[in-house]
Amino acid sequence: MRFSSRVPLAWLNLTHSKLRFLVSVLGITFAVVLMLVQLGFWRALLDSQTALINKLDADLVLVSASLTTITDPQSFPHDRVRQARAVAGVKSAKPLYVRYFPFMWKNRDGAAEVPEWPIRVVAVEPDRDAPAFRDDKMPGFATTQELLVSPRTALMDDLSKPTYDAIRQWRKGGSSPVGVEREVAGKSVQIVGMFRLGTDFTTDGNLLMSARNLADFVPDRAPLESVQIGLIKLEASADLRAVSAALRRTLPPDVRVLPLSDFAAEEEAFWTHSTPVGFIFMLGLAVGFIVGVVICYQVLSTEVSDHLAEFATLKAVGYHDRYISGVVIREALLLSLLGFAAGLAVGWPLYIVLGDRTGLPLQITLMRAGLILTLTVAMCVLSGIMALRRVRTADPAEVFG
Repeated sequence: MRFSSRVPLAWLNLTHSKLRFLVSVLGITFAVVLMLVQLGFWRALLDSQTALINKLDADLVLVSASLTTITDPQSFPHDRVRQARAVAGVKSAKPLYVRYFPFMWKNRDGAAEVPEWPIRVVAVEPDRDAPAFRDDKMPGFATTQELLVSPRTALMDDLSKPTYDAIRQWRKGGSSPVGVEREVAGKSVQIVGMFRLGTDFTTDGNLLMSARNLADFVPDRAPLESVQIGLIKLEASADLRAVSAALRRTLPPDVRVLPLSDFAAEEEAFWTHSTPVGFIFMLGLAVGFIVGVVICYQVLSTEVSDHLAEFATLKAVGYHDRYISGVVIREALLLSLLGFAAGLAVGWPLYIVLGDRTGLPLQITLMRAGLILTLTVAMCVLSGIMALRRVRTADPAEVFG
C-alpha cells in the first residue's frame, strides 16, 4: 500500500496521453454545460413565473378558486377584498390587477406599418403606508408609486425586451424611457419612471400603473370590480393560521386564501408538472446526465482496456481488486471535478449571454452549482462502476502471455 501513497496512479493513467486526456475532459465539460443550460432554463422558467408573486408585500393572498396560473389570471369580485378587511387580525387588504387584454404597445419606428406588441399591465392602489411591493424586492417603489397618481401615467419595466422601441433605443445608448409618450390600448400613456420585474415565457414586457389609470384603459363598465389577486397584511400579533381559517369561513367559495409562499409553490408546481415546458427542461437535464454517463464510460473503459496488462501486473504482485477498483473510481472523480470546473467556466459567460438575449433570470447560485457538481460526480462514478467489469477480468497470467 506504500506504493499507492507515493504514486498517483489514477492521475498518471489519465494524463499518459495528453491529447486523449484533453478530449476526455472536453467530453465531460460538454455534458456539464448541457446540464447547466437545461437546469438554468428550467429554474429561469420557475423564477420568472413567480417573480411577481415573490415581490408582493403580503402575508396572505386571495385568488379565484378557478385560478391555475398567474399568467392566465382568473378574477373574483372586489367585494371579497372588502369582506376580508373586516376579519379580525387583518391589518389591510387591497386589490392587485393583472391585465393582458387589451394592452398593445405601439412602437414609433418610422415605418409605414407601426408594429404593436402585447404588454402586461399590473395595477395597484398607491399607498405610502402599505405599498403593494416589498421594498427589498422592488427598491424605491414606496416613493415612486406617487408618480402614478397623475392621469395616464405608468412605470415601465426596465427588464422588458427590446421589442418595445423605448427599451431598444435606451439599450442602444439612447435616452431613458422616462418621459416617453406612447400609445397603449389605443390611448396615450406617459412613462414617468422605471421599475424592475422581468419577463417570463408568456410576457415580453410590463407596465405598472394605478388602479384608477387602469380603469381609463379598460373598456369594461366596472374594470376595478374584477380583481386578480387580493393582498392581505396581518396585524403584528395575529396568527397566520388562525386568520387564514377565519377568512375561509367568512368568504364565499369563489375565492381561495393562501399564504404567499404557498401561492408561489403552486405556480412552480403548475409549470413543472402541468405544462410540457417544465417536462422538456427536466428531460433535457436527464439527457445531459445520460450523455455524460456514456462519454465518461467510453473514456474509462478505454483507459482500463489500454492498461489491462498493468492492472494484471498489480494483481500478480499482490494488490487486491479493491485497490484496483479504487484507482478507476479515482480516475472517475478526477474527470468529474475537472469537467465540472471547465463546464462552470464555460457556463457562466454563457448564462450571461443567454440571459441578455432572452431576458430570463439565468443565474448560477451556490445551490444550483452544487446540484450540477453532485450530478457530475454521480455520472462519472456510475461510469467508473460500469467500467470496473473490465478490471475484474484482468488475469495475472496475461503478464506472462
